[in-house]
Amino acid sequence: MSLPAAGYCSPLSFKISRDPASGTGQAPASVSQRPMRGGNPEGDDPSNSCPRWEWVVEALLVACCFLLYAGTPAPDVNESHYLTKAAHFWNPAWCPGDLFLGSSFSHWLFYFCFGWLTQFISLVAFAWTGRVITCLLLGFAWRRLSHAVVPFRFMSILSALFFLLLNDRFHMAGEWVVGGFEAKGIAYSLVIFALSYVVTGKWKFAWPLLGLASAFHVLVGGWSVLACFFCCAAGWIRRGGEKTLEGDFWKDRLAENVVGLVAGGAIALVGIVPPLMADMNASAESVQKAHQIYVTQRISHHLDFGAFPVWHVARFGLMSWLWLMLYVWLRNRLLLNPMIFHRKLEPLKDFAGGALLISFAGLVLSGLAERGSLFCEGLLRFYWFRLSDFAVPASVSLACCFVIVYWLEREKDALRRLACMVFVVCISLAGIVMIKERHEVGIPYADMRSLPQSDDPRHFAESWENWVKVCHWIRDNTEEHAVFITPHQQQTFKWYAGRSEVFSWKDIPQDAARIVEWNRRYERLRRVQQMSILELLSYSDEQLLEIAGEYAADYMVVPQRVYDLASGDPDVGKPKFQVVYPAAGVKASYVVLKFSEP
Repeated sequence: MSLPAAGYCSPLSFKISRDPASGTGQAPASVSQRPMRGGNPEGDDPSNSCPRWEWVVEALLVACCFLLYAGTPAPDVNESHYLTKAAHFWNPAWCPGDLFLGSSFSHWLFYFCFGWLTQFISLVAFAWTGRVITCLLLGFAWRRLSHAVVPFRFMSILSALFFLLLNDRFHMAGEWVVGGFEAKGIAYSLVIFALSYVVTGKWKFAWPLLGLASAFHVLVGGWSVLACFFCCAAGWIRRGGEKTLEGDFWKDRLAENVVGLVAGGAIALVGIVPPLMADMNASAESVQKAHQIYVTQRISHHLDFGAFPVWHVARFGLMSWLWLMLYVWLRNRLLLNPMIFHRKLEPLKDFAGGALLISFAGLVLSGLAERGSLFCEGLLRFYWFRLSDFAVPASVSLACCFVIVYWLEREKDALRRLACMVFVVCISLAGIVMIKERHEVGIPYADMRSLPQSDDPRHFAESWENWVKVCHWIRDNTEEHAVFITPHQQQTFKWYAGRSEVFSWKDIPQDAARIVEWNRRYERLRRVQQMSILELLSYSDEQLLEIAGEYAADYMVVPQRVYDLASGDPDVGKPKFQVVYPAAGVKASYVVLKFSEP
């Protein structure tokens, strides 16, 4: 396979020969640089290595791949959580009194920059607008990073598909990069842009971009900053040799980066300050209890290593082992030109290595928390495992594409070239199958993850349609300030109905005092629904009225099957509250009761 020299550049500028005596690869003394037109063979400026129209088209194609993956019906898993909060940020009169919506705004910059759109368009349109914006940013960022590492025409599309596959099927802590519209999608696009400067050694541009990523999502950006510090220090040590033992060496290196670091730090304060201010007035006891609730009860599947499924840990370990073996092989067996390897792949490897070290620290904290350390338990709330779910797949996908290009361009072995073509076909087909699977059901992921499951897809689809129907009826026939007690197996009530709810398992607040209150409501409202087939109707009418008065609730939504069970139980009896939905004699999946004196 060969391509014309014009308009593209190979990532390898030198032919490599093996020195039989030393067993190492060296560039022959008479080597000449491959002639090129319109680009730098080392990819220092990836945006200029191809005609402008070509890299724009390539970036748009990558964005299309991302959008096809993310283009499931709205709302996605986190969109019903964050986008309703964005709407409340700009219009506090929307769903007033809701416990979650009234809590602190930890992603303040995201809500400020994008939430205003909710004043002019629906939540569904807002989600799709945000997805397009995010995928475009990710597409241009990924194309720039991919071309900086593998400056080969349209190779960024293959690396993007491979990254999606690895991130979707080999994650450990449930972290995803491409999906619904939320702050971390914007933050990851900025991190990828920053990495495109990291691999070309332009740190003065990387630090401000990482600061902006932290401003949008403090944890995504903050952990990326620490991983980049590790990457930067590792590069200095490799190049500095014995000079690294001298204090002046480190002073000079820091001086070179001080402007970028200060600028990035100043920008990051926009994301750092709001979470810090949220608990300023909370007592130490409530803060500690909130941390415990958050880590061990609500978000343990993302935060605590002991709560991760064994299969998730095993598959991520397999990918990490592949990552390590791949880079060892690239360094010692493929025998690339050392300068090119250092400049292109080692920074990427160091970034992923820094992310793995952060995850290892999370593993240690998980062990200490299990032994009873409340301090370590509180630290786990910072998502120590999330960055490695992004960094390792990104590093593996780009390194594999680097090998493909090397074999296609430099190796004469027909078997290796055939292996490359098989790999390309397999990744492309797997990507198509993965995207097809995400679109098969046609039901929003937020509902698929929360509504009562059924072995019969048609029954589940009917149940979902009835859930949307009752929510729309509530939106059109109840007061805007009305408050509802809702079923525990749902997370989209506010999205469809536009009304406040007393409790939602998904919508955990963002500050300590409200997290403690959220847990109190969990104990009173959700636990009983999990323990009794009569769910909330296991309470007497008097108890339900007391609960409604305590939380200023006007209505209650219960599953039809629960209402029928209670009505047929002589020890419980039909609730004496007014049934406002459905109409008399009509069967539906849900019943809406209006609280009034029995």
